[in-house]
Amino acid sequence: MRLKKKTRENLAGYLFILPNLLGFSIFILFSLLFSLVLIFTNWDYLEGVKGLVFIGLNNVKRLIHDETVLINAVLQVCHANDAGDDGQKPRDDLTEVDSSVSYYFLW
Repeated sequence: MRLKKKTRENLAGYLFILPNLLGFSIFILFSLLFSLVLIFTNWDYLEGVKGLVFIGLNNVKRLIHDETVLINAVLQVCHANDAGDDGQKPRDDLTEVDSSVSYYFLW
């Protein structure tokens, strides 16, 4: 069975992008979807998939009321604001290094 030239070109194009699509599907799409599943479940990973127990938004409620999460969020925002003043040149003083060290120490 002989394929048309246009069909062969399309097939060749799909074969060229197949590794990229597989990598995206495995490493990005699967990870994203599994993270969404984990938000709504309590997982005992030693039991495998059988250990997934649906708990709704209880994980989100725990995160909102946990003060260490709030402290880390504030530190991340402060560190992001301190990371680059104008984007052109690095700072000469040590304040940026000091904030980075304190951030990672507290993390």
